[in-house]
Amino acid sequence: MKVEFCSNVTDASIISVSTHCTGLQLLHVHSCEQLTDSSIISISTHCSGLQSLDVHSCDKLTDASIISISYHCSGLQSLKVEFCSKLTDASIISICTHCTDLQSLEVSSCSKLTDASIISISTHFSELQNLYLSLLHCQGVSKYLRTSYSSLSKLRLALRDL
Repeated sequence: MKVEFCSNVTDASIISVSTHCTGLQLLHVHSCEQLTDSSIISISTHCSGLQSLDVHSCDKLTDASIISISYHCSGLQSLKVEFCSKLTDASIISICTHCTDLQSLEVSSCSKLTDASIISISTHFSELQNLYLSLLHCQGVSKYLRTSYSSLSKLRLALRDL
């Protein structure tokens, strides 16, 4: 289900979808700025077969959402978290630990991430097919990013001056 750029989408509507569409495999809520952890946690607990999640610019989400996704939707194949300023390393580490089938990961401008996220990605995801890291606003990330990923068919890195 794609409901991108819909400023009127609320937690109540996504929670309703989660309880009535338990077979949901794709949820893209890019720029649905009203959404909070309640909606994504509900998706994770009711839609355990979720394969693709895009929460780009859902700035009210915290680690609770992504950690819940990692525990309940371990078959997740694609995750996009961009401009989610409340997310920390705990989210990325949990995804790396529990979502071992992940094929595509896009992380951009999540300002609280540090080297711990990058280390976890490089340690757990040697078989990723698509990795997009834009760490322009991530002050906690250092020069560790010089890791090679031989299995990647696509790699985009946007780095601040290191």
